[in-house]
Amino acid sequence: MPPLSNLEVMGEPYLTRLEGHIVLIVPLRVNVNIKSKTMDELTSTRKDVLLSAIKDLHAESEQEVSELAQCIMWLDSLLFLLPSRNRKHIIITHNYPPDVAQPARISLVSLPIER
Repeated sequence: MPPLSNLEVMGEPYLTRLEGHIVLIVPLRVNVNIKSKTMDELTSTRKDVLLSAIKDLHAESEQEVSELAQCIMWLDSLLFLLPSRNRKHIIITHNYPPDVAQPARISLVSLPIER
């Protein structure tokens, strides 16, 4: 059969007797679809899609890690400025929309933390 071909059922299957055995006959024809992609083309397309997704996830992860590192550095510098007796009373909150590419705005609330 030529490349990109498949078998297409053309009628109803039927039973017949052949050399003393009952055989199921299925009428078929070879169908050639020249617009179908080859297995190599399908594999290549799938590989490209997955590599693109990996690249996007990597870039997104790097952005998130960068933002988190900026927040941690800012928090460390802020905690350094506070008197040591107040450091155990700090709760850290952050609030920023996910579509904004900026470090989280960190607010400090002085609430006692039980240990």
